[in-house]
Amino acid sequence: MDAWMIWAIAVFVLAVLKIFTPGFFVLCLSFGALCAVLAAALGFGLAGQLAFFAVGSTLAFIFVRPVMVKYFLKKDPVKTGIEARVGRTVRVTEAIDTLIHRGGE
Repeated sequence: MDAWMIWAIAVFVLAVLKIFTPGFFVLCLSFGALCAVLAAALGFGLAGQLAFFAVGSTLAFIFVRPVMVKYFLKKDPVKTGIEARVGRTVRVTEAIDTLIHRGGE
């Protein structure tokens, strides 16, 4: 099996592993493995492939991870449904019978 194929499998495995882990650490490693695929395809030896992996992963940690964290791990989650209505004025269009909600007393 060629080295680029091994790195490609590593890209796939790391990308799938990212689904099961919080944060973006594993995704950055997957990006580094993708860089190593390029190095292997260009004919670099193991040392060159590892260097591409290290540099690619480091660059992903520096540039990609902060952007992903900013957009996907927000401190204030978006409120939806009834939670979005708390504290707001709304217009009621149907009669509200509180007896129905108490079991019909």
